Amino acid sequence: MPVYTKLFGAFFAAFCLLWLAADALKEKKKIRVKEWLLLAGSLVFYAYGSVRFLPVLCYVIAVTYLAGLWLGGAGSLTEHAGEAGADERMPAGQKRRLAVSVTLILLPLALMKYGLYGARAAGLTDRPYLIPLGISFFSLQALTYLVSVAKGKLRARKDPLTVAVFLCFFPVISSGPILRAEEMFPQLEECGDGTGFDYDRVTEGLRRWGFGLFQKLVLADSIAMYVQGVRMDVGAAYGTANLAASLLYSFQIYLDFAGYSNIAIGCAQILGYRVPENFDHPYLSRTVTEFWRRWHMSLSSFLRDYVYIPLGGSRVDKNAKIYRNLLLTFLVSGIWHGAGLTFIIWGLLHGAALCLERAARTAGRTAHAGKAAHAGGTVRTFLFVTFAWIFFAAKDTAQALSIIASFGKIPGELFGLLPALIASDGAVYARREILMLGADPHPVRTMVLLLCFAACSIVTGKSGRSGFAIVKEKNAAVRWTLYFLLISAVLFFSASVSVNFIYNQF
Repeated sequence: MPVYTKLFGAFFAAFCLLWLAADALKEKKKIRVKEWLLLAGSLVFYAYGSVRFLPVLCYVIAVTYLAGLWLGGAGSLTEHAGEAGADERMPAGQKRRLAVSVTLILLPLALMKYGLYGARAAGLTDRPYLIPLGISFFSLQALTYLVSVAKGKLRARKDPLTVAVFLCFFPVISSGPILRAEEMFPQLEECGDGTGFDYDRVTEGLRRWGFGLFQKLVLADSIAMYVQGVRMDVGAAYGTANLAASLLYSFQIYLDFAGYSNIAIGCAQILGYRVPENFDHPYLSRTVTEFWRRWHMSLSSFLRDYVYIPLGGSRVDKNAKIYRNLLLTFLVSGIWHGAGLTFIIWGLLHGAALCLERAARTAGRTAHAGKAAHAGGTVRTFLFVTFAWIFFAAKDTAQALSIIASFGKIPGELFGLLPALIASDGAVYARREILMLGADPHPVRTMVLLLCFAACSIVTGKSGRSGFAIVKEKNAAVRWTLYFLLISAVLFFSASVSVNFIYNQF
Protein backbone atom coordinates (compact mmCIF):
# COMPACT_ATOMS: atom_id res chain seq x y z
CA MET A 1 0.00 0.00 0.00
CA PRO A 2 2.20 2.87 -1.23
CA VAL A 3 1.82 5.92 1.03
CA TYR A 4 1.37 8.27 -1.94
CA THR A 5 -1.85 6.59 -3.15
CA LYS A 6 -5.52 7.38 -2.57
CA LEU A 7 -5.87 3.93 -1.02
CA PHE A 8 -3.40 4.81 1.72
CA GLY A 9 -5.19 8.11 2.26
CA ALA A 10 -8.47 6.25 2.81
CA PHE A 11 -6.74 3.71 5.07
CA PHE A 12 -5.12 6.43 7.16
CA ALA A 13 -8.35 8.43 7.43
CA ALA A 14 -10.23 5.36 8.70
CA PHE A 15 -7.40 4.61 11.11
CA CYS A 16 -7.47 8.18 12.45
CA LEU A 17 -11.21 7.95 13.11
CA LEU A 18 -10.66 4.85 15.24
CA TRP A 19 -7.68 6.55 16.88
CA LEU A 20 -9.76 9.57 17.86
CA ALA A 21 -12.62 7.36 19.07
CA ALA A 22 -10.19 5.68 21.47
CA ASP A 23 -9.61 9.04 23.17
CA ALA A 24 -13.04 8.69 24.79
CA LEU A 25 -11.76 5.77 26.88
CA LYS A 26 -10.15 6.04 30.29
CA GLU A 27 -6.41 6.68 30.32
CA LYS A 28 -5.02 3.16 30.96
CA LYS A 29 -7.57 1.49 28.72
CA LYS A 30 -7.03 4.11 26.03
CA ILE A 31 -3.29 3.45 25.88
CA ARG A 32 -3.84 -0.30 25.60
CA VAL A 33 -6.51 0.04 22.92
CA LYS A 34 -4.34 2.43 20.91
CA GLU A 35 -1.41 0.01 21.07
CA TRP A 36 -3.62 -2.75 19.69
CA LEU A 37 -4.92 -0.37 17.03
CA LEU A 38 -1.38 0.46 15.96
CA LEU A 39 -0.44 -3.21 15.78
CA ALA A 40 -3.56 -4.16 13.81
CA GLY A 41 -3.18 -1.20 11.43
CA SER A 42 0.51 -1.93 10.91
CA LEU A 43 -0.09 -5.61 10.15
CA VAL A 44 -2.88 -4.75 7.69
CA PHE A 45 -0.62 -2.20 6.02
CA TYR A 46 2.25 -4.69 5.77
CA ALA A 47 0.10 -7.62 4.67
CA TYR A 48 -1.45 -5.59 1.86
CA GLY A 49 1.96 -4.95 0.35
CA SER A 50 3.58 -8.30 1.05
CA VAL A 51 1.36 -10.85 2.79
CA ARG A 52 3.69 -13.74 1.91
CA PHE A 53 6.44 -12.17 4.01
CA LEU A 54 4.29 -11.52 7.07
CA PRO A 55 5.80 -14.62 8.80
CA VAL A 56 9.27 -13.04 8.42
CA LEU A 57 8.11 -9.92 10.25
CA CYS A 58 6.50 -12.07 12.95
CA TYR A 59 9.74 -14.06 13.30
CA VAL A 60 11.79 -10.88 13.85
CA ILE A 61 9.23 -9.62 16.39
CA ALA A 62 9.30 -12.93 18.31
CA VAL A 63 13.11 -13.18 18.31
CA THR A 64 13.47 -9.53 19.36
CA TYR A 65 11.05 -9.96 22.24
CA LEU A 66 12.55 -13.22 23.54
CA ALA A 67 16.14 -12.09 23.02
CA GLY A 68 15.34 -8.88 24.91
CA LEU A 69 14.16 -10.89 27.90
CA TRP A 70 17.24 -13.10 27.65
CA LEU A 71 19.60 -10.12 27.53
CA GLY A 72 17.84 -7.98 30.09
CA GLY A 73 16.83 -10.51 32.70
CA ALA A 74 13.09 -10.11 32.00
CA GLY A 75 12.96 -6.40 32.74
CA SER A 76 15.86 -5.73 35.12
CA LEU A 77 18.47 -3.12 34.22
CA THR A 78 22.15 -3.93 34.51
CA GLU A 79 24.12 -2.29 37.30
CA HIS A 80 25.73 0.13 34.86
CA ALA A 81 22.47 1.30 33.31
CA GLY A 82 22.78 4.59 31.51
CA GLU A 83 26.49 5.08 32.25
CA ALA A 84 28.93 6.04 29.55
CA GLY A 85 31.09 3.12 28.57
CA ALA A 86 28.66 0.53 29.90
CA ASP A 87 29.16 -1.51 26.73
CA GLU A 88 32.92 -1.67 27.37
CA ARG A 89 32.21 -3.26 30.77
CA MET A 90 29.70 -5.68 29.32
CA PRO A 91 30.49 -9.17 30.64
CA ALA A 92 31.80 -11.69 28.14
CA GLY A 93 28.69 -13.84 28.57
CA GLN A 94 26.46 -10.88 27.79
CA LYS A 95 28.49 -10.13 24.67
CA ARG A 96 28.03 -13.72 23.50
CA ARG A 97 24.29 -13.54 24.14
CA LEU A 98 24.12 -10.30 22.18
CA ALA A 99 26.09 -11.83 19.30
CA VAL A 100 23.69 -14.80 19.15
CA SER A 101 20.67 -12.49 19.28
CA VAL A 102 22.02 -10.24 16.52
CA THR A 103 22.76 -13.28 14.34
CA LEU A 104 19.21 -14.56 14.74
CA ILE A 105 17.77 -11.15 13.86
CA LEU A 106 19.93 -10.76 10.75
CA LEU A 107 19.46 -14.37 9.56
CA PRO A 108 16.33 -13.70 7.41
CA LEU A 109 17.99 -10.62 5.91
CA ALA A 110 21.13 -12.58 5.08
CA LEU A 111 19.28 -15.53 3.57
CA MET A 112 16.58 -13.70 1.64
CA LYS A 113 18.51 -10.65 0.48
CA TYR A 114 22.03 -11.96 0.00
CA GLY A 115 21.68 -15.75 -0.02
CA LEU A 116 19.19 -15.71 -2.89
CA TYR A 117 21.36 -13.24 -4.81
CA GLY A 118 24.36 -15.54 -4.41
CA ALA A 119 22.37 -18.59 -5.47
CA ARG A 120 21.09 -16.78 -8.58
CA ALA A 121 24.59 -15.57 -9.44
CA ALA A 122 25.90 -19.14 -9.11
CA GLY A 123 23.12 -20.46 -11.34
CA LEU A 124 21.65 -22.60 -8.55
CA THR A 125 18.18 -21.10 -8.86
CA ASP A 126 16.15 -18.88 -11.15
CA ARG A 127 13.64 -17.77 -8.51
CA PRO A 128 12.69 -14.11 -8.78
CA TYR A 129 14.65 -11.76 -6.54
CA LEU A 130 12.02 -10.74 -3.98
CA ILE A 131 12.73 -9.58 -0.46
CA PRO A 132 10.35 -8.80 2.41
CA LEU A 133 9.13 -5.22 2.47
CA GLY A 134 11.21 -3.09 4.83
CA ILE A 135 13.32 -5.96 6.16
CA SER A 136 16.51 -3.88 6.14
CA PHE A 137 14.78 -1.19 8.19
CA PHE A 138 12.94 -3.15 10.87
CA SER A 139 15.96 -5.44 11.32
CA LEU A 140 18.08 -2.42 12.26
CA GLN A 141 15.36 -1.18 14.61
CA ALA A 142 15.42 -4.57 16.33
CA LEU A 143 19.18 -4.21 16.79
CA THR A 144 18.80 -0.81 18.49
CA TYR A 145 16.48 -2.43 21.04
CA LEU A 146 18.69 -5.44 21.72
CA VAL A 147 21.90 -3.42 22.00
CA SER A 148 20.24 -0.91 24.33
CA VAL A 149 18.96 -3.72 26.56
CA ALA A 150 22.33 -5.50 26.54
CA LYS A 151 24.12 -2.29 27.54
CA GLY A 152 21.60 -1.57 30.28
CA LYS A 153 20.36 1.63 28.66
CA LEU A 154 16.82 0.29 28.28
CA ARG A 155 14.85 -2.24 30.27
CA ALA A 156 13.64 -5.33 28.47
CA ARG A 157 9.90 -5.16 27.90
CA LYS A 158 7.82 -8.00 29.31
CA ASP A 159 4.89 -6.96 27.15
CA PRO A 160 5.35 -8.27 23.59
CA LEU A 161 2.75 -5.80 22.27
CA THR A 162 5.03 -2.78 22.69
CA VAL A 163 7.93 -4.58 21.02
CA ALA A 164 5.70 -5.60 18.11
CA VAL A 165 4.37 -2.06 17.60
CA PHE A 166 7.89 -0.65 17.68
CA LEU A 167 9.06 -2.99 14.93
CA CYS A 168 6.08 -2.69 12.60
CA PHE A 169 5.00 0.94 13.16
CA PHE A 170 3.31 1.41 9.80
CA PRO A 171 4.31 5.00 8.89
CA VAL A 172 7.99 3.99 8.76
CA ILE A 173 8.11 0.22 8.26
CA SER A 174 8.70 0.17 4.51
CA SER A 175 11.47 2.78 4.14
CA GLY A 176 12.22 4.44 7.46
CA PRO A 177 13.28 6.74 9.04
CA ILE A 178 15.00 4.12 11.20
CA LEU A 179 13.65 4.37 14.75
CA ARG A 180 15.75 4.13 17.92
CA ALA A 181 14.33 2.02 20.75
CA GLU A 182 15.43 4.48 23.44
CA GLU A 183 13.55 7.31 21.73
CA MET A 184 10.46 5.42 20.63
CA PHE A 185 9.51 3.12 23.51
CA PRO A 186 8.59 5.93 25.92
CA GLN A 187 6.35 7.42 23.22
CA LEU A 188 4.67 4.10 22.43
CA GLU A 189 3.93 3.48 26.09
CA GLU A 190 2.31 6.91 26.42
CA CYS A 191 0.59 6.86 23.01
CA GLY A 192 2.70 9.61 21.55
CA ASP A 193 2.64 12.96 23.29
CA GLY A 194 -0.43 11.96 25.27
CA THR A 195 -2.40 15.08 24.27
CA GLY A 196 -5.03 13.40 22.09
CA PHE A 197 -6.17 15.60 19.22
CA ASP A 198 -4.05 18.72 18.91
CA TYR A 199 -4.99 21.09 16.09
CA ASP A 200 -1.52 22.62 15.58
CA ARG A 201 0.20 19.24 15.62
CA VAL A 202 -2.27 17.65 13.20
CA THR A 203 -2.21 20.53 10.72
CA GLU A 204 1.59 20.58 10.81
CA GLY A 205 1.59 16.85 10.06
CA LEU A 206 -0.80 17.39 7.16
CA ARG A 207 1.46 20.10 5.72
CA ARG A 208 4.41 17.74 6.00
CA TRP A 209 2.42 15.00 4.27
CA GLY A 210 1.34 17.34 1.46
CA PHE A 211 4.89 18.53 0.86
CA GLY A 212 6.07 14.92 0.73
CA LEU A 213 3.45 14.18 -1.93
CA PHE A 214 4.70 17.16 -3.93
CA GLN A 215 8.29 15.96 -3.74
CA LYS A 216 7.35 12.42 -4.73
CA LEU A 217 4.53 12.73 -7.28
CA VAL A 218 5.29 16.05 -8.92
CA LEU A 219 9.08 16.17 -8.92
CA ALA A 220 10.63 12.72 -8.35
CA ASP A 221 8.23 10.77 -10.58
CA SER A 222 8.43 13.35 -13.38
CA ILE A 223 12.23 13.16 -13.31
CA ALA A 224 12.01 9.35 -13.18
CA MET A 225 10.16 9.25 -16.50
CA TYR A 226 13.12 10.91 -18.21
CA VAL A 227 15.82 8.97 -16.35
CA GLN A 228 14.17 5.60 -16.99
CA GLY A 229 13.61 6.46 -20.65
CA VAL A 230 17.31 7.15 -21.14
CA ARG A 231 18.46 4.16 -19.07
CA MET A 232 16.26 1.70 -20.98
CA ASP A 233 18.99 1.42 -23.61
CA VAL A 234 22.21 2.87 -22.25
CA GLY A 235 24.27 1.63 -25.17
CA ALA A 236 22.14 3.49 -27.71
CA ALA A 237 21.81 6.63 -25.61
CA TYR A 238 23.76 9.79 -26.33
CA GLY A 239 26.51 10.52 -23.84
CA THR A 240 24.90 13.93 -23.31
CA ALA A 241 21.61 12.25 -22.42
CA ASN A 242 23.38 9.83 -20.07
CA LEU A 243 25.06 12.78 -18.34
CA ALA A 244 21.75 14.63 -18.00
CA ALA A 245 20.06 11.48 -16.67
CA SER A 246 22.88 10.94 -14.15
CA LEU A 247 22.61 14.51 -12.87
CA LEU A 248 18.83 14.30 -12.66
CA TYR A 249 18.94 10.91 -10.92
CA SER A 250 20.65 12.67 -7.99
CA PHE A 251 17.54 14.81 -7.63
CA GLN A 252 15.19 11.91 -8.29
CA ILE A 253 16.52 9.71 -5.50
CA TYR A 254 16.66 12.63 -3.07
CA LEU A 255 13.13 13.85 -3.80
CA ASP A 256 11.77 10.29 -3.87
CA PHE A 257 13.28 9.35 -0.50
CA ALA A 258 12.79 12.74 1.16
CA GLY A 259 9.19 12.72 -0.07
CA TYR A 260 8.56 9.36 1.57
CA SER A 261 10.28 10.52 4.77
CA ASN A 262 8.13 13.65 4.94
CA ILE A 263 4.95 11.61 4.43
CA ALA A 264 6.04 9.15 7.15
CA ILE A 265 7.02 11.92 9.57
CA GLY A 266 3.76 13.75 8.84
CA CYS A 267 1.60 10.66 9.45
CA ALA A 268 3.43 9.89 12.71
CA GLN A 269 3.05 13.53 13.79
CA ILE A 270 -0.70 13.44 13.16
CA LEU A 271 -0.91 10.46 15.52
CA GLY A 272 1.24 12.25 18.11
CA TYR A 273 4.61 10.53 17.58
CA ARG A 274 7.99 12.13 16.93
CA VAL A 275 10.20 10.23 14.53
CA PRO A 276 13.70 11.40 13.52
CA GLU A 277 14.42 13.67 10.59
CA ASN A 278 16.08 12.02 7.64
CA PHE A 279 17.33 14.85 5.41
CA ASP A 280 18.75 18.34 5.84
CA HIS A 281 19.54 19.90 2.43
CA PRO A 282 22.19 17.27 1.57
CA TYR A 283 23.14 18.77 -1.79
CA LEU A 284 24.22 22.01 -0.11
CA SER A 285 27.03 20.07 1.61
CA ARG A 286 30.55 21.34 1.00
CA THR A 287 32.22 17.98 1.69
CA VAL A 288 31.25 14.33 1.48
CA THR A 289 31.66 14.16 5.26
CA GLU A 290 29.05 16.90 5.63
CA PHE A 291 26.85 15.16 3.05
CA TRP A 292 26.60 12.13 5.32
CA ARG A 293 25.53 14.34 8.21
CA ARG A 294 22.64 15.56 6.06
CA TRP A 295 21.71 12.49 3.97
CA HIS A 296 19.61 9.59 5.34
CA MET A 297 20.49 10.80 8.81
CA SER A 298 18.76 7.95 10.63
CA LEU A 299 20.98 5.44 8.79
CA SER A 300 24.20 7.45 8.97
CA SER A 301 23.77 7.93 12.74
CA PHE A 302 23.04 4.19 13.08
CA LEU A 303 26.23 3.32 11.19
CA ARG A 304 28.19 5.76 13.35
CA ASP A 305 26.87 4.42 16.66
CA TYR A 306 26.59 0.71 15.88
CA VAL A 307 29.42 0.11 13.38
CA TYR A 308 32.02 2.90 13.27
CA ILE A 309 32.35 3.57 17.01
CA PRO A 310 32.38 -0.14 18.01
CA LEU A 311 35.20 -0.63 15.47
CA GLY A 312 37.14 2.02 17.36
CA GLY A 313 35.97 5.08 15.45
CA SER A 314 38.45 7.94 15.58
CA ARG A 315 39.75 6.96 19.00
CA VAL A 316 42.35 4.54 17.64
CA ASP A 317 46.02 5.51 17.81
CA LYS A 318 46.84 5.38 14.08
CA ASN A 319 45.31 7.13 11.09
CA ALA A 320 45.49 3.89 9.12
CA LYS A 321 43.06 2.30 11.58
CA ILE A 322 40.70 5.26 11.29
CA TYR A 323 40.72 4.87 7.50
CA ARG A 324 40.09 1.16 7.93
CA ASN A 325 37.12 1.89 10.18
CA LEU A 326 35.69 4.37 7.68
CA LEU A 327 36.05 1.97 4.77
CA LEU A 328 34.51 -0.92 6.72
CA THR A 329 31.59 1.28 7.83
CA PHE A 330 30.78 2.32 4.29
CA LEU A 331 31.29 -1.21 3.04
CA VAL A 332 28.56 -2.20 5.51
CA SER A 333 26.45 0.69 4.18
CA GLY A 334 26.84 -0.59 0.63
CA ILE A 335 26.00 -4.17 1.60
CA TRP A 336 22.98 -2.97 3.61
CA HIS A 337 21.62 -1.18 0.55
CA GLY A 338 21.73 -4.19 -1.68
CA ALA A 339 23.34 -7.39 -2.88
CA GLY A 340 25.70 -6.85 -5.76
CA LEU A 341 29.06 -5.39 -6.64
CA THR A 342 27.56 -2.04 -7.64
CA PHE A 343 26.45 -1.30 -4.07
CA ILE A 344 29.84 -2.32 -2.68
CA ILE A 345 31.59 0.02 -5.12
CA TRP A 346 29.19 2.82 -4.19
CA GLY A 347 29.86 2.33 -0.48
CA LEU A 348 33.64 2.13 -0.90
CA LEU A 349 33.67 5.26 -3.07
CA HIS A 350 32.08 7.20 -0.23
CA GLY A 351 34.37 5.59 2.32
CA ALA A 352 37.42 6.50 0.25
CA ALA A 353 36.18 10.08 -0.12
CA LEU A 354 35.84 10.43 3.66
CA CYS A 355 39.35 9.02 4.10
CA LEU A 356 40.78 11.55 1.63
CA GLU A 357 38.95 14.42 3.30
CA ARG A 358 40.22 13.36 6.71
CA ALA A 359 43.77 13.06 5.36
CA ALA A 360 43.46 16.58 3.92
CA ARG A 361 42.26 17.96 7.26
CA THR A 362 45.10 16.19 9.08
CA ALA A 363 47.60 17.71 6.66
CA GLY A 364 46.03 21.15 7.07
CA ARG A 365 44.91 21.34 3.44
CA THR A 366 41.32 22.29 4.01
CA ALA A 367 39.83 24.93 1.73
CA HIS A 368 39.85 28.56 2.84
CA ALA A 369 36.59 30.08 3.98
CA GLY A 370 34.76 32.27 1.49
CA LYS A 371 31.75 32.25 -0.77
CA ALA A 372 33.72 31.04 -3.80
CA ALA A 373 35.36 28.23 -1.81
CA HIS A 374 32.02 27.20 -0.32
CA ALA A 375 30.32 27.21 -3.72
CA GLY A 376 33.18 25.22 -5.23
CA GLY A 377 33.00 22.66 -2.43
CA THR A 378 29.24 22.29 -2.88
CA VAL A 379 29.58 21.74 -6.64
CA ARG A 380 32.50 19.34 -6.20
CA THR A 381 30.61 17.32 -3.58
CA PHE A 382 27.47 17.18 -5.71
CA LEU A 383 29.41 15.95 -8.74
CA PHE A 384 31.16 13.26 -6.70
CA VAL A 385 27.88 12.08 -5.17
CA THR A 386 26.31 12.04 -8.65
CA PHE A 387 29.20 9.95 -9.97
CA ALA A 388 28.76 7.45 -7.13
CA TRP A 389 25.00 7.27 -7.79
CA ILE A 390 25.79 5.88 -11.27
CA PHE A 391 26.96 2.62 -9.65
CA PHE A 392 24.13 2.69 -7.10
CA ALA A 393 21.44 2.95 -9.82
CA ALA A 394 22.99 0.63 -12.41
CA LYS A 395 21.73 -2.93 -12.75
CA ASP A 396 25.34 -4.15 -12.89
CA THR A 397 28.89 -2.82 -13.17
CA ALA A 398 28.87 -3.23 -16.96
CA GLN A 399 25.99 -0.78 -17.29
CA ALA A 400 27.64 1.67 -14.89
CA LEU A 401 30.92 1.57 -16.83
CA SER A 402 29.02 1.93 -20.12
CA ILE A 403 27.34 5.11 -18.82
CA ILE A 404 30.66 6.55 -17.65
CA ALA A 405 32.36 5.65 -20.96
CA SER A 406 29.57 7.37 -22.92
CA PHE A 407 30.56 10.72 -21.37
CA GLY A 408 33.63 10.65 -23.62
CA LYS A 409 31.32 10.95 -26.64
CA ILE A 410 29.88 14.28 -25.51
CA PRO A 411 32.36 16.61 -27.30
CA GLY A 412 31.86 14.73 -30.57
CA GLU A 413 28.09 14.77 -30.18
CA LEU A 414 28.00 18.50 -29.57
CA PHE A 415 30.36 19.18 -32.47
CA GLY A 416 28.38 16.93 -34.80
CA LEU A 417 25.12 18.67 -33.98
CA LEU A 418 26.61 22.16 -34.11
CA PRO A 419 25.18 22.99 -37.56
CA ALA A 420 21.67 22.00 -36.45
CA LEU A 421 22.06 23.90 -33.19
CA ILE A 422 23.02 27.05 -35.11
CA ALA A 423 20.20 26.72 -37.60
CA SER A 424 17.01 28.19 -36.19
CA ASP A 425 14.78 25.54 -37.74
CA GLY A 426 16.80 22.62 -36.40
CA ALA A 427 17.83 23.88 -32.98
CA VAL A 428 14.83 22.59 -31.07
CA TYR A 429 15.00 19.18 -32.75
CA ALA A 430 18.74 18.91 -32.14
CA ARG A 431 18.38 19.70 -28.46
CA ARG A 432 15.58 17.19 -28.04
CA GLU A 433 17.54 14.58 -30.00
CA ILE A 434 20.82 14.84 -28.13
CA LEU A 435 19.13 14.97 -24.73
CA MET A 436 16.51 12.34 -25.66
CA LEU A 437 13.77 14.62 -24.31
CA GLY A 438 11.07 12.43 -25.83
CA ALA A 439 11.35 10.31 -22.70
CA ASP A 440 9.66 13.11 -20.71
CA PRO A 441 6.34 14.46 -22.05
CA HIS A 442 6.70 17.72 -20.06
CA PRO A 443 10.44 18.51 -19.83
CA VAL A 444 10.06 22.29 -19.51
CA ARG A 445 7.47 22.03 -16.72
CA THR A 446 9.60 19.51 -14.86
CA MET A 447 12.70 21.70 -15.06
CA VAL A 448 10.84 24.87 -14.02
CA LEU A 449 9.36 23.15 -10.96
CA LEU A 450 12.72 21.59 -10.09
CA LEU A 451 14.48 24.96 -10.34
CA CYS A 452 11.83 26.59 -8.13
CA PHE A 453 12.29 23.83 -5.57
CA ALA A 454 16.09 24.18 -5.74
CA ALA A 455 15.85 27.96 -5.22
CA CYS A 456 13.59 27.53 -2.18
CA SER A 457 15.92 24.85 -0.79
CA ILE A 458 18.93 27.17 -1.11
CA VAL A 459 17.06 29.91 0.75
CA THR A 460 15.92 27.64 3.58
CA GLY A 461 19.29 25.87 3.73
CA LYS A 462 21.24 29.10 4.02
CA SER A 463 18.84 30.43 6.68
CA GLY A 464 19.33 27.32 8.82
CA ARG A 465 15.57 27.01 9.30
CA SER A 466 13.03 24.65 7.82
CA GLY A 467 10.65 25.88 5.16
CA PHE A 468 7.75 24.80 7.36
CA ALA A 469 8.86 27.18 10.13
CA ILE A 470 9.33 30.05 7.69
CA VAL A 471 5.89 29.57 6.12
CA LYS A 472 4.24 29.30 9.54
CA GLU A 473 5.42 32.82 10.39
CA LYS A 474 3.74 34.36 7.36
CA ASN A 475 0.32 35.97 7.54
CA ALA A 476 -2.76 33.90 6.76
CA ALA A 477 -3.13 35.19 3.18
CA VAL A 478 0.43 34.19 2.25
CA ARG A 479 0.21 30.85 4.04
CA TRP A 480 -3.03 29.82 2.37
CA THR A 481 -1.82 30.96 -1.03
CA LEU A 482 1.19 28.69 -0.66
CA TYR A 483 -1.01 25.82 0.55
CA PHE A 484 -3.32 26.32 -2.44
CA LEU A 485 -0.36 26.27 -4.85
CA LEU A 486 1.02 23.11 -3.22
CA ILE A 487 -2.33 21.29 -3.43
CA SER A 488 -2.85 22.47 -7.02
CA ALA A 489 0.59 21.24 -8.04
CA VAL A 490 -0.10 17.78 -6.59
CA LEU A 491 -3.52 17.62 -8.26
CA PHE A 492 -2.57 18.91 -11.72
CA PHE A 493 1.17 18.42 -12.17
CA SER A 494 1.72 14.91 -10.80
CA ALA A 495 3.50 12.56 -13.18
CA SER A 496 1.17 10.51 -15.37
CA VAL A 497 2.78 7.29 -14.10
CA SER A 498 3.66 6.73 -10.45
CA VAL A 499 7.00 5.08 -9.72
CA ASN A 500 7.64 2.84 -6.72
CA PHE A 501 9.79 4.32 -3.98
CA ILE A 502 13.43 3.59 -4.74
CA TYR A 503 14.20 2.63 -1.14
CA ASN A 504 11.34 0.13 -1.01
CA GLN A 505 13.71 -2.37 -2.63
CA PHE A 506 15.98 -2.24 0.41
